[in-house]
Amino acid sequence: MEEAQMPELADLTKQRDVLLQKLRAIEENCEGIENEHNACRVQELNVEQSQLLTKKSKLQEELEGICRRLAAISDEIDQLSGTGMDRILDAIKQQRWYFFKNKTKVVMDKNTGFLWVNLKYYTCLDKNENDINYNYAHTLLPKMDLDGFKHWRLPGSSELRYILETKEAFPFLTGTYKQIASNRPLTSLLCSDMKAMWLDSDYPRQCSTDSAPLLPCYDGMVNGSDYANNVSPKHPIYSERERLQFTLNLFVKHGLWPVFNDADVTQLYKKIYFEKPACECQ
Repeated sequence: MEEAQMPELADLTKQRDVLLQKLRAIEENCEGIENEHNACRVQELNVEQSQLLTKKSKLQEELEGICRRLAAISDEIDQLSGTGMDRILDAIKQQRWYFFKNKTKVVMDKNTGFLWVNLKYYTCLDKNENDINYNYAHTLLPKMDLDGFKHWRLPGSSELRYILETKEAFPFLTGTYKQIASNRPLTSLLCSDMKAMWLDSDYPRQCSTDSAPLLPCYDGMVNGSDYANNVSPKHPIYSERERLQFTLNLFVKHGLWPVFNDADVTQLYKKIYFEKPACECQ
């Protein structure tokens, strides 16, 4: 009989222990901070709360300082923008060729909106310093990517003559004739309609070979537009300011940071078209 009561006693003992644990938890909650365990926890939470409040205060002060600085920058840019626009348009009027702070591997002809390679970063020859075959050039150009600009092409002979002969010609010319300074002075160039063209005293004339240095161009920024006509001094409708604005719009549309002959204008352009929009997005 006693053996039969042992499991029942064990169950009762277990139930008693569970009830005691629940009662103890209730006591702790009721005792609040008077309970030793609760008092320690409250102290820990108070320390953490104090630290977080201090950190929050510092971050608020830092954020307020940043906001004040952004407001000051925006005010300064607004003050510069009025006369700044005139200065930028006047600088565009004075200059034909543009290098870019953020697209260093290309140069742009303002008159056409075409990009040409920057010969400080590009060699017109193959890796062995040899001329490039006309047919092989057509396999290279579809793969060519300079500063994110793709789909380069061979220029026509008239397009080459335009950058070599007209006022403020291509910035890499050298020698007596229209030679181009690359790894070595270039005396001929590949072109789409003549395959290869000499740059000599009888210029322009077709080479007897179909291999020559490669000077590709990119017309993707203006392809399908009337940009060249719109910026031409001979345009019958647009004023000078409107013609200059087309070039400025082209820079802004493609996220270009042009290098002007006047370094102050280069920085002014950055403030108006890069820093100011960044402030306004805050």
